[in-house]
Amino acid sequence: MVGAAAVIVRADGVEIAGRQFPAGEAITIDGGTGEVFAGSVAGASEVVPEAGDAPAWAHELGIPIGVAQATSAFSRSWAAVGPEAAPVAAAPAPVEGAPAEAGTAPAEAAPAAEAAPATAALSPDDVVRVLAVKGYATAEGIATAMRCPADEASGLVDRLVADGLVEIGAGQFRLTADGKAVGREKIAADSDRWGADSALAALDAFLALDHRMKETVTAWQMRDVDGAQTFNDHSDAAYDAGVLAGLGALHRDASAWLAPLVARLPRLRAYLERLDQAAAAAAAGDGKYVASPRVDSYHGVWFELHEDLILLARRNRADEVAAGRA
Repeated sequence: MVGAAAVIVRADGVEIAGRQFPAGEAITIDGGTGEVFAGSVAGASEVVPEAGDAPAWAHELGIPIGVAQATSAFSRSWAAVGPEAAPVAAAPAPVEGAPAEAGTAPAEAAPAAEAAPATAALSPDDVVRVLAVKGYATAEGIATAMRCPADEASGLVDRLVADGLVEIGAGQFRLTADGKAVGREKIAADSDRWGADSALAALDAFLALDHRMKETVTAWQMRDVDGAQTFNDHSDAAYDAGVLAGLGALHRDASAWLAPLVARLPRLRAYLERLDQAAAAAAAGDGKYVASPRVDSYHGVWFELHEDLILLARRNRADEVAAGRA
């Protein structure tokens, strides 16, 4: 469950949409609709297409897991949450000597998607914008998003922490309540300079490309075998080459669409450069750069660009999802 804005977790229990549930009380969550019910409710399970992500990430991390295990963990179901519920643990580091993803080259053989020197002086406001879009990030992730050296990003983050606009938890930075307010102001100011009509037009034009992106990522993670969708183990080099060719075509179209926008709103250039590097790395044989959360992948950058466009258009992702636009 993500995006649960109406849930407040406290030491003695949780508050959900204004209703109090003390620690130890069982609740049931419908993973498909997000509805919450008091007590334990029986129901059925349904494997969701997104289950393909789990075995792919486990494979990259060297964690032995079967497709059946992964898909059962990512099914739509009624799940009772009791007093023993705990946060999901962070994924372990890659196992030394674990097999590389089939059909990919070692990371060092592909172009590294590392931060390039900034072309203009950066300020703490740039960090605020990044965190307003990303939600939370490490110092390295912030540096990558801003296309600047890590030490420069760290210095800017430190100033924001001192000002009470950024806080750190579990090794990642996020905006405080005051920081979120500043982030909204900065992006609203960008929207005003760009023009409300231009921002909405950019978001609308992005949607056709976004549908192609979703199809590409799904094709990379799942493929048809004997008429059934199954986890793509990347053993079919010809199939993967076809998906990567589609990603290359999408990137050419996306770059042609995004380049004129950069002239109107220069900070969007960072997305263009990050997409360029991810596309190049994927084309060079490193499949992680298609959609892996462990690197600055094409899908990861794409998601952030979409979020930024939504904010610039003065909309929110929940409404976009409800309208079938995200």
